[in-house]
Amino acid sequence: MVSGTDEVQAYLQNLFPDGGCTVEELKAKGDYRSFKIGVPPELYENCVSPNIWPTNARVKEWFFVDNQLKTCIKYSNPASRATCKQSFSCIYQNVRGLNTKLNFLRQNLLMINCDAIAVTETFLTNSVLDSELTSNGWSVLRRDRVTGAGGGVMLVARPGVKVTRCCDLETTNGEDLWVRCVTEHASFYICVVYIHPRASDELYMSWFLKVESFIDSLNGDVIIVGDLNLNPVYTSSSILSYYCYFLTVNGLKERNEVKNAYGGQLDVVLVSDCIDHVEVTEVDGGGLVPKRDAYHPPLEVVFSSNYHSIEKAHPSNIDTDKDWNFPKGNYKHMYYLIAEASWQEVFEAGDVDTALDCFYDVLYTIFDKCVPKKKDLGSQVDVTRFGLPLT
Repeated sequence: MVSGTDEVQAYLQNLFPDGGCTVEELKAKGDYRSFKIGVPPELYENCVSPNIWPTNARVKEWFFVDNQLKTCIKYSNPASRATCKQSFSCIYQNVRGLNTKLNFLRQNLLMINCDAIAVTETFLTNSVLDSELTSNGWSVLRRDRVTGAGGGVMLVARPGVKVTRCCDLETTNGEDLWVRCVTEHASFYICVVYIHPRASDELYMSWFLKVESFIDSLNGDVIIVGDLNLNPVYTSSSILSYYCYFLTVNGLKERNEVKNAYGGQLDVVLVSDCIDHVEVTEVDGGGLVPKRDAYHPPLEVVFSSNYHSIEKAHPSNIDTDKDWNFPKGNYKHMYYLIAEASWQEVFEAGDVDTALDCFYDVLYTIFDKCVPKKKDLGSQVDVTRFGLPLT
């Protein structure tokens, strides 16, 4: 007996009493009956598994994204993306493995309204190509675990966001991924980091000290997202104490206040003090994958900052007295003048600000002698060519 719509609906109702599944019969191309089944995101993996279906039933994933699937990325605060036209939105989640969820992730990337996604515990290896993760022009940067199973971190950015991996900022044997992001309005750094549960104090300290060694020299704000597993139950008190020091000395603030299903918090969102606006909200549904991990709610991080915004080097932005044309400078003479200059006023200054002013006075005087000024071609316009009156 060939099953009909009612029989399939009843079968699903028996499997998932609270699932709210839908069944639609399609026009078959052969001697069989075909149905399209709509399921909530949290039941997706179970429904496509052949183990739950009769032996004579064939199940395959529907190519087009069903409307119900769109609920997996539903913003808790729809206005968050409109906070500032220069804002940047990133969805972060510990996904507990992507190997069986690649199709779901690809479909999400077609719909989500964010600039980047950051993922920890990807469980990916070199057997999975970047092209298998996205097919619509998103840039993929990842750091898979080298030895052993599990782990792995990844950042995926939409077209229009220029991303460059900074391997020199990463620990040698850890799971941290540093990326420089450049948008139309700003340049900043994102770090995606994962430290496994019950990690040794040495592993924590290697990451803390690595960040401390360069963070002050970065030309841009810093956003760190990830799973540090700072659980008071199994993380030493010395590491918990040092973490507080780490935030203070590096000018970082913890902005994640979202608790997991057990009232705890393992994921962090650390941002530079000078970032003007940061909003961290929980994403509804499973997030980037069909079913969220109870310990790791998916987060949307929206931030904006004008502190390191990019300005074009137009003469209107530059003091004309200091607009030197350095490519045409006489550097041999400059080196001589710097070597012969008197720095006595700098050494005798009573405070740092005065010393700095004296230092630049000497330096600018030398520049004036050795480097010509740029010509402001923009102001040298023959107004008579445009029929404008001469005054």
